[in-house]
Amino acid sequence: MMPLASLLIVAAINLWAQRVGIEFAVIYTLLTLTFTAWITTTKGVEFRAVKQTPPALPKQLLNTSTTHKVATFFVAGPLTVVTACLVTIALTSLLPIALNEQLVMGAFVYPLLIAVAIYWICSSDRLMRNGLLLFAISGASSAYLFL
Repeated sequence: MMPLASLLIVAAINLWAQRVGIEFAVIYTLLTLTFTAWITTTKGVEFRAVKQTPPALPKQLLNTSTTHKVATFFVAGPLTVVTACLVTIALTSLLPIALNEQLVMGAFVYPLLIAVAIYWICSSDRLMRNGLLLFAISGASSAYLFL
């Protein structure tokens, strides 16, 4: 059943792109995949009684210093926001569409980039590497935009 559904989604995306344009097909794709994931997740949920356990943080989070927590905040906060903003502007300026449509695409891509980047930073234990990579991506996007 899933292969048939996947083929029908691909056919719908192709028809949507031919009918109204690729930018709306991308939005349709994101919404369709999100809705499909939501249905798949809710279909597999089992409702059962939850055992009461005392709240505890993982040992990895208990052993981190305040400096590491502050650094994680700054890398996952302002640095991620600036990087996502610059990457969104750089990527949407590459699209061969009108300026107003580029702004619409940026409005849809920007929150997605921020969410993925923050999730990636907070789930990884290599903060220095992630911060340097975000800084390099931000610099490359800035160089593309301003040079």
